[in-house]
Amino acid sequence: MERAPSCRAANDYLLRCRWGSSADVGFAAIVEKKCEASFLTRFPADATARYKQERTLCGAYINSESGTLDFSEAAVCAAGVAVDFATNPNSATRRPLRASFDCARAQSPIELSTCTNQALGDADIAMERAYRAAVKSVKLESRPLFVQQQKLWQTSVVAECKIQQVPAPSAAVSCAVASYTKRAIDLKE
Repeated sequence: MERAPSCRAANDYLLRCRWGSSADVGFAAIVEKKCEASFLTRFPADATARYKQERTLCGAYINSESGTLDFSEAAVCAAGVAVDFATNPNSATRRPLRASFDCARAQSPIELSTCTNQALGDADIAMERAYRAAVKSVKLESRPLFVQQQKLWQTSVVAECKIQQVPAPSAAVSCAVASYTKRAIDLKE
């Protein structure tokens, strides 16, 4: 991978040869280093922040109970983010994400809290991405029930974490972040 002629070629090699184990973490780091060399030092601060956010979101569901496959997926995702930023100039100009939804339309206390708290916003984005991936794997006839379960879960977070005001108390935000993270993990299983 280190000898690959380009960032994309190094990533192609990673994708062809990955093992689905923690060994992929080291290989993915080589891809990231190769890709970052082409853009990271010339990026303005906001583009660097956007890049770091996307990389962080790749591993948002990893915890102490995660297996090596999870670490592999997160590392391969982060390498893919590096490739995207190295090869797609528009990636650097996108605004940082605040939530998985349009914050201009946020109305409820949970939505407003998600849009104003970076940790909660990132947890929301990671959970939504896990949810979208999970929906694709659910049989078509089971999707309405799956979608309904997700809506019930979202309602339960508001009640369980007592998010009824803006700004939400820090304990409520911490509760919601933990709930979103757990949901992302559950959806990936």
